[in-house]
Amino acid sequence: MLKSLANLLGKKNNDDNSENASNTNIPKVVSIDIQNKNPHEENLYAKQKKLKNDFSRSKNDVAVDAINKGNIDNAIKLYKEAIELNTESSISLYNLGNAYFEEGDLEQAIEYYRKSIENDPKNHLSHYNLGLCLYRMDLLQEAIEHYQKAIEIFPNDATVYYNLAKAYEKSKELVKAIE
Repeated sequence: MLKSLANLLGKKNNDDNSENASNTNIPKVVSIDIQNKNPHEENLYAKQKKLKNDFSRSKNDVAVDAINKGNIDNAIKLYKEAIELNTESSISLYNLGNAYFEEGDLEQAIEYYRKSIENDPKNHLSHYNLGLCLYRMDLLQEAIEHYQKAIEIFPNDATVYYNLAKAYEKSKELVKAIE
């Protein structure tokens, strides 16, 4: 069998015993090295990624409209679809956290604010809103940490200072609340 396969491929095998035939004359399976894609494949991949990101942004925008019209359930569905298309979209993760916050589901809101922060640690609004959720759940020290992080990133937001003071006051750190 090996000898006939080698002959079909135009290669001669010196061993007449097909059971002991050398495998060196049989072509090997060609593998594709993903690291060395051709430029056309890379271009297609880039276009596909851009389309997915554009579609994700569109879903996010439609979800914002749904929130503004009071349709939170539809907005949550659309934000989740946007995130499926672009798992790195800190904006969609943040907005989904807002939708859950609006619905009163603080645990889900916290989950998505945390995911937003994982993707964009400099998103001061995610830190601030996470702080609001933690404050409402009486997790005051962690709320204070996120308010402080929001201030560190964007020190010009007076509402963050106000809520930081409220968190200090509630945790009986009145001197810090006054500062």
